Amino acid sequence: MGPVNGCHEGGQMKRNGKIIMLLLSMLCVSVFGADIEKEMWKGVLKAGAMELRLVFHVYETEDGSLRAEMDSVDQGAYGLPAEKLVLKDGHYEFYFDKMKASYIGDLDPDSGTIKGKFAQSGLSFEMDLERISEKIEIKRPQEPKPPFPYEEEEVSYVNKIDGNTLAGTLTFPSKEGKFPAVILITGSGTQNRNEEIFNHKPFLVIADRLSRNGFAVLRVDDRGAGGSSALGLETSTSENYSLDVLAGVEFLKSHPNIDAAKIGLIGHSEGGLIAPMVYAAAPDDIAFMVLLAGPGVTGKDVITAQKKLIMEAMGVDKKSIKASFKADKKVYKIIFSKDTIEEKRAKVRKLIIRYAKKEGQKLKEEELEAKVRTLTIDWMLFFLAYDPRPTLKKVLCPVLSMNGKLDLQVPYEENLAEIGKALDAAGNKNHTEKAFEKLNHLFQHCETGLISEYGVIEETFAPEALDFMTDWLKETVK
Repeated sequence: MGPVNGCHEGGQMKRNGKIIMLLLSMLCVSVFGADIEKEMWKGVLKAGAMELRLVFHVYETEDGSLRAEMDSVDQGAYGLPAEKLVLKDGHYEFYFDKMKASYIGDLDPDSGTIKGKFAQSGLSFEMDLERISEKIEIKRPQEPKPPFPYEEEEVSYVNKIDGNTLAGTLTFPSKEGKFPAVILITGSGTQNRNEEIFNHKPFLVIADRLSRNGFAVLRVDDRGAGGSSALGLETSTSENYSLDVLAGVEFLKSHPNIDAAKIGLIGHSEGGLIAPMVYAAAPDDIAFMVLLAGPGVTGKDVITAQKKLIMEAMGVDKKSIKASFKADKKVYKIIFSKDTIEEKRAKVRKLIIRYAKKEGQKLKEEELEAKVRTLTIDWMLFFLAYDPRPTLKKVLCPVLSMNGKLDLQVPYEENLAEIGKALDAAGNKNHTEKAFEKLNHLFQHCETGLISEYGVIEETFAPEALDFMTDWLKETVK
């Protein structure tokens, strides 16, 4: 649900917290390395309670030169290129300039390990590397493997309003008849049909469970992902994504294996904000919906609460949190002003430069532009201002809202309560709000709820949450 660093952060985080968040910034890169591998070295970066596996690859290119890449295995970031590599007499230096990170160490001939330090943005952690011969296996025990006891159909259709093409997978039981159907709606960011994140595929797990239990399930690549076209991506907001879902509803209504009177929606995070929009636009076509960690308050309130919980869980001191929110307040004042978008961007730019200077930072032009853009793109401007409650007050179909009690991105108490109140105000007599102990934003069993845990956890979707949702859906369509 929204970038956790969506607002400019003032102040200085404690060492452990900051290094984890800096590592998370690697996730925007995913490039696979050369075919020829010469060496692989694995280390464990210990940052407080968190342990992140890093793998350094040294390989020879076709022209004979040496290159290096790094994988942050538990964060699902692979092939992060080193801009500079130094190898000399057992001395290793890897420099990742774009991430302001490096690893420098020396080979210990007795143990065969490299003794050294990982550093990023002025922070340093001791980390030894051991030579490995095989790539690290990522364990995802819930991920279903073929052959499947149901039908799979590759589909595509057009959003006739925005003109973009959407591609996805439809699964349905292997028997004659028309089946109740659900459309899965992803969270924020450009995601594929499996809502793949940190090597997890939660929508694949959900689709498999439901199609084994009598449901047709449509999961779709977002605009610009997989087989879907990128038309309109740069200016898309949640409203545009709701039009994509409506196109999916129309597709299902005409499919010979779908019961058109029993089409529902399952939205995760931002998808839980989009689902009520779809119902409001076509109430006669939506029979039920499930909101997985969906917001019940404005985007601004979600991000504010999200940021506070994450910073506290990371051990950030109160003074730094206060300074960060002071900066955010100024950003929001600019964003919610009546200025033109050009004026807003100019003012946000000046504010970021001022705070960076105050903290002794000198931002490169591309870094500065990226920060300004993150805060002022159409999606962010819409999301921050949007209040889902007026739309929820129009929803009369059965609704199940679920959250994890350790969800730090969409905190469960306020959001579930506000969703319930809005549905009560609508006169909706069939809605259920359910919070699960020890589950995070992805509905995994966890310790802290921090994003840095997501990839480390082998579980993709807690069985009790999957069971509860499946039972509710079967009872609802019965």
